[in-house]
Amino acid sequence: MPDRIEVPVGSEVTFYLTARDVIHGIKIANTNVNMMALPGQVSVLRAKFDKPGVYNYICHEYCGYVANAPIGHHTMYGQLIVTAPTDSSETAQASQ
Repeated sequence: MPDRIEVPVGSEVTFYLTARDVIHGIKIANTNVNMMALPGQVSVLRAKFDKPGVYNYICHEYCGYVANAPIGHHTMYGQLIVTAPTDSSETAQASQ
């Protein structure tokens, strides 16, 4: 969670990642973001996103089962959306 993150191009984002149950991970495609999520520990990584686009991310550690009940590893994915400035925001920035 979350399954969708939206940031403007040029943003520097700090990711804080932890887990409540078992080892998880996150890999954001076409970036250098690749983190482990460990129970009882907070992993921290900072990344800058200079190219607009849609970057898919997944849980890259097969987190399996907890108490013999599936926890939905196959649903652990999302998108980081890096948005380019709109014409109106470029005009506003240029006039400042």
